[in-house]
Amino acid sequence: MGNIRTLCKTAIVILMGNGYSALATVYDSDSLSTNIQSIHDTLAQNGDTITLPAGMILQQGRPVPSEIIPDDRLAPWQGNVGVPGGIPTRTTIYRTISPSGGDDGPAINSAVNSCPSGQVVQLSAGTFNLSSSVSTFMKSNYSLRGAGQGRTILKLNGNVSLYFRGNAGWPPATNWVPVLSGATKGSNTITVSDATLFSVDQPIFIGPNVLPTWAHNLGGFPDTDRSLFVTFKVRSVAGSTVTFDPPIPFDMSSMTPMVLPQNGKLVQGIGSEGFTIDCTNSTAPFPLEYENAWGSWIYDVEVLNAQSRQMFITGSVRCEIRHCYTHTDVAAGPNHEGITLSGSWHLVEDNICNRGGAMAIIFSDAGRGVSCNVAAYNYIINTEPGWWDTDFCHGT
Repeated sequence: MGNIRTLCKTAIVILMGNGYSALATVYDSDSLSTNIQSIHDTLAQNGDTITLPAGMILQQGRPVPSEIIPDDRLAPWQGNVGVPGGIPTRTTIYRTISPSGGDDGPAINSAVNSCPSGQVVQLSAGTFNLSSSVSTFMKSNYSLRGAGQGRTILKLNGNVSLYFRGNAGWPPATNWVPVLSGATKGSNTITVSDATLFSVDQPIFIGPNVLPTWAHNLGGFPDTDRSLFVTFKVRSVAGSTVTFDPPIPFDMSSMTPMVLPQNGKLVQGIGSEGFTIDCTNSTAPFPLEYENAWGSWIYDVEVLNAQSRQMFITGSVRCEIRHCYTHTDVAAGPNHEGITLSGSWHLVEDNICNRGGAMAIIFSDAGRGVSCNVAAYNYIINTEPGWWDTDFCHGT
């Protein structure tokens, strides 16, 4: 079908093209009364217009769908998901470690815990045996980097993992605070009556007190349950004003918005890059885990033969998983998911999952405040039968 310019008097016509059809109302502006049943360029005259059904637009003369979600509910994800400014290229090597033939866990653990800010613990090519975990607590801005997938191999033995965490706080926070003003789309600040519960680098949840009319709880839970909220990081606190990042994704001002300050702090700028994790002898629930992290990443990491999850980012904001390869899982079902995230504003892009957990990519696994995440350009194949490739709202 060619470009549509002129049609008959007001009529109902059918627009069709490549598997698409929709009714459209035609308005005549040239006083012609010809009653046509199909649209062709040979009948076109200047001046006539077509009003398309709601949600449709014309592109190159053909009707195509517009956004499924209305604009006022679309999260402005570009520039707000993944590591702020992109994954940095760190060039200063703090320490280079080679396989020792024994348990390499203590040497790697010591190096990452003493690594200066902005520097790299470099693992050489070869196979590292880890019979003890590598972990940091409340340490930011360092990278653990290998020589690439298949060249630097970390073999986990027993209940051993790579575990980098901020302060999650315990028990979980429950003191929701009313938002007095500021809960509008694009806002980075809110006003509360008492800001003493808030602090810099703290994760917070913001959401409506009662679900809006366009949202519903699943699984038989009533819509009165508060389940829709987004995770942010506090940037500053001044008087009764709390400033945070990223901005609020949709207008909550008419929904009695509430904010929940968490009992912890976020670490930031942690990178895992360029190595393979072999879980053949591992019993750990997570081979690689980040907890309460901001702007951190897993890049060019392979996980194979996992007997549980593949990699896990929980309670975090603006983290990124890119160019990774998860495959050859040993089992499927609960606690055997693949790339697993909770929190908000994450970017999962350009990964390959070949029997890489069931589900292969999953958001909201045992976490809350899961919104505004992006999974794009991932190749998923051979997921265990009966399981989805990707799940965006699991276990909340």
